[in-house]
Amino acid sequence: LQIADALYAEDRDAKTLASRVAAKLESDGVTNLPLLTQENYATGRAPPGALVRYIGMVQDMGNPEFYAPSVAVNGTNVCVAFRDELPSGADPSDATLADRKPFFCVAPPGLSDWASPRSDVPPPPPPSTQATKRPREDTDEQPAHKQSCGGNAFAYSSGAAAKAVSTPPGVLVRVYGDDGPRLNELVEIVGVVGGGLATTGLDVTDEDDAFDRQRLEDEQAWDPPASKVARLHALSWRRLDPSHPVPPGALDKATADSIRIALLERLSMALDGDSIGAEYALCALLASVDKRKDGRAVGALSLGLFCEAPHVDRIAQNLARVFGEVLPRVVSVKTSTASAPLRSPGSERLAMSSLQICDGSALITVVDGQAPASPAAAAATSALRQLYGSAKQIPFNFGFSEVKVPCDVVSVRIGVTDGSIECDVDLPLKLSQQSSLPDVSESTLAIMRQYVAAARRVIVDIDEEGASGLEDQFVAARATGRLPSRDAEGRLHQWVSVSKLKARALGSVHMNPPHYNDAFDLEEERANRLKERMRAMRAMAPPPPRSVQHGFRSGFLSAKEVGLAD
Repeated sequence: LQIADALYAEDRDAKTLASRVAAKLESDGVTNLPLLTQENYATGRAPPGALVRYIGMVQDMGNPEFYAPSVAVNGTNVCVAFRDELPSGADPSDATLADRKPFFCVAPPGLSDWASPRSDVPPPPPPSTQATKRPREDTDEQPAHKQSCGGNAFAYSSGAAAKAVSTPPGVLVRVYGDDGPRLNELVEIVGVVGGGLATTGLDVTDEDDAFDRQRLEDEQAWDPPASKVARLHALSWRRLDPSHPVPPGALDKATADSIRIALLERLSMALDGDSIGAEYALCALLASVDKRKDGRAVGALSLGLFCEAPHVDRIAQNLARVFGEVLPRVVSVKTSTASAPLRSPGSERLAMSSLQICDGSALITVVDGQAPASPAAAAATSALRQLYGSAKQIPFNFGFSEVKVPCDVVSVRIGVTDGSIECDVDLPLKLSQQSSLPDVSESTLAIMRQYVAAARRVIVDIDEEGASGLEDQFVAARATGRLPSRDAEGRLHQWVSVSKLKARALGSVHMNPPHYNDAFDLEEERANRLKERMRAMRAMAPPPPRSVQHGFRSGFLSAKEVGLAD
């Protein structure tokens, strides 16, 4: 804070103050900062004024706030940036205002144990030499008012604090000087811990009108007591790579194939020996959005797996375990309980939901039915369809508007049916041998993590030679009947997508004949399994009523209307 005060005194530029303080700290070699966690905040190891770093996901964002970078104290202009309270004797009446933006951040959902940040616990606070104070009795008397440095502040008495809006554990971050991060982004923030009750002496009275009451409720929602939520004044922030904490690196082609084979073997065990399912699971694991065009996320691949009801939960748990060994975050949900980002009527805070996840995570959805009809259930179903569909996005419903946030996650759906959630690729599993997953050494897992992180960054192009070879294969497949004319264009698109992922798995930036030949064999086997599943479903379905059978035979009803279409 002394550095901030000195830099502000140089030019009184509040807009660039945060970045200049961060640059000064870096030039002074202040880089190894303790990590702000719920534990060290609650135990006082990260007291107000401490310089810390924080890693989390942006869960919600508020409206811009006004604050006073400096105020007059006994006739002298004093910098009060990055603080929650004004010093005694401050006169903010003539202060020049600036703006900042509040964000609510939470720990990244579904964080794997190995990816959890190492907690560099700062030393405990020094023991107090003062006599122990008698606990204050819980009364409704107003505490001594302290002046707020700005923002949406609210006066909390002991009685009012008990009525404070409920918020999930997290950190209230205020960003200075720029627009800040976006929803769902994984960020690292360096900042100063705030503290104390940010009070203004305002309270709701019987004389206040509805507008004043709503304004104070809004302020309360975005400035809960410091005892409930940590506050952090950001000096600098940066977006983290989706593979964090795995450092970026290039894929070693010499070892890529051996690692790929080892990972396929583990995925096959997770899927009870289904090697074809393991191939598609690896494709889904390595798929990522290359670009967005005409509302479609190019490069992404959502995978739908069908299996019998007794095996659904076990297969989902196995897949979550293997994905969690190589991905930093894995979130598992069920269609009956999934929730979408939704701001409830009368609330000024976005409730945390199971489908709010950051890029680079895996989402495994078990189809187990639908929740009772409600706006929340409809929002969850819509969110799942958009996450698994071609758009690959998460809708945020703020009540007055809906914002669709692009999302790039590994998405797998598992169930007896598709639950009306369409995927890019559907595959009926063939479970042959059930076995428990053995443990893998940490050194092997570290190599697999580097492989997955590097492979997901590989951009595969189709050069002229590859395009010509693919076209010849496509024409030959149609001529021999291996590729039906019906939906040939859609089948070609899936063929190309899987071919690119086969190349990516080997670290190749160009798609070659071995890649699309292997992809065609996989797609042919997948098509055969889907046909077998369709025949089995028709055999198990009850026959249509006699009147419908007569209408079909007489030509009055089409095969599609009767439900007999392939």
